[in-house]
Amino acid sequence: MAGGSIRKRKKVTSQSTTPSTKKPSTKIDFAAHDSSDEESDHENLRSSNDRRRKRLNDVDINSDDEEEDGGGESEDDESEEEEISETVDEKRVRLAREYLRSIEKKVDDDDDGSSSEEEEEDETASSDAEGEDEDKFQNKVGMKLARERMKREGTLERTIADRVGASVEERSVGTAALKEEEAAKAWVAAGHAKYLRGHDLTVTCVALHCSGEVAYSGSKDGSVCMWDVETGTRKEMVVPKWSRKEQEKNQKTVHRADGEVLAAACSDDGRYLAVGMRDATTRIFDIRVSKAGKGLRGMVTSFKGHKGPVTCLAFRDQSLQLFSGSDDRCIRHYNLEEMAYIETLYGHQAGITGIDCHRNERPVSTGRDRTARSWKIAEDSHLIFRGGSRVSSADCVSCLKDDWFLSGHDDGKLSLWMTDKKKAVATVDTAHGFFGSLPRGVTSCCA
Repeated sequence: MAGGSIRKRKKVTSQSTTPSTKKPSTKIDFAAHDSSDEESDHENLRSSNDRRRKRLNDVDINSDDEEEDGGGESEDDESEEEEISETVDEKRVRLAREYLRSIEKKVDDDDDGSSSEEEEEDETASSDAEGEDEDKFQNKVGMKLARERMKREGTLERTIADRVGASVEERSVGTAALKEEEAAKAWVAAGHAKYLRGHDLTVTCVALHCSGEVAYSGSKDGSVCMWDVETGTRKEMVVPKWSRKEQEKNQKTVHRADGEVLAAACSDDGRYLAVGMRDATTRIFDIRVSKAGKGLRGMVTSFKGHKGPVTCLAFRDQSLQLFSGSDDRCIRHYNLEEMAYIETLYGHQAGITGIDCHRNERPVSTGRDRTARSWKIAEDSHLIFRGGSRVSSADCVSCLKDDWFLSGHDDGKLSLWMTDKKKAVATVDTAHGFFGSLPRGVTSCCA
């Protein structure tokens, strides 16, 4: 055993003493370098800490001015840290509280305005009365919030017919004995009505912008005008009038009658204006785009597909779904978010005269076949409503709710319908009186 160990040792020593023919190793001991670097870093850190302690000992921190400055900086830092540390839920709660405060302020302002005309109440009110006042205030805030929500959703209902009727009766007291033309001139002279002039031929359609400040009118002269509702002035020409010179200049052979505008509708978001033409096209305009040169103002696209004049247009409430009716007895469905055609609805046996759609995807249409139809698009079916053999065809239709609509007829009748009943719920005969011996037809209605 001893000899074996000696031989092994000699073998090791022989390997260490014999010169190697290989190149010398260039390996670097990183562990050693790391340890040396760490030691140098520790030494540098110690020296910097010593210098910092010495500097802090030399500085006088008992000055009042420095304390005030330092306090302001610390407050700013704290506010920044609070803003940074605010989570999404906390921000949502903060914004909700701010909104509630604004609503409460509006309610207080309304109460102050209404109470200024009345006598001031006694300051010594009982605790029960204070509790009742607080409950009333909370109810007013809740009603205000509900009203704002319904206004955003488009479901807010206001009854204004009585006020409008009383106003009309009050203003027509002095003109009741006059003839129709004289009464109309008297209304214009008194400022109760305005004539807006700008088209060369008959006006066929009017669409009101969602803001209520701007209106658009289409005419048989092929033009579409933008009007300022408050001042009654024409702001801009969305589509210029038909001109033979322009047609010859552009080398087009479009007949003047083909350029007639028959229908118009505005989207609820105020982005698009849809125009129905006699040449069976539906033109879409982006009314946010300013006019460039003498061309069409912001024209986005033109839908083709109808085989007859486009007589009516309607947007679904709070959406960009568009429905167009035509003399070809068809209703075409479009989606303006993708500027795409969706489908065609068949069922009417004569030309379509009016169409409207509320929040649900169930448009209502009227036609020359003396029927009104409610289309269930999701179920691919529709309901038919008939007024009877004595009722003429309807010229217009307007949706009050998803299941209520109004129709105006050639013979002067104004009918109220419910989708759950086949007959009209209520009917007003000769709603606009007579012209000689004939009743005046109802050509447009809105709700």
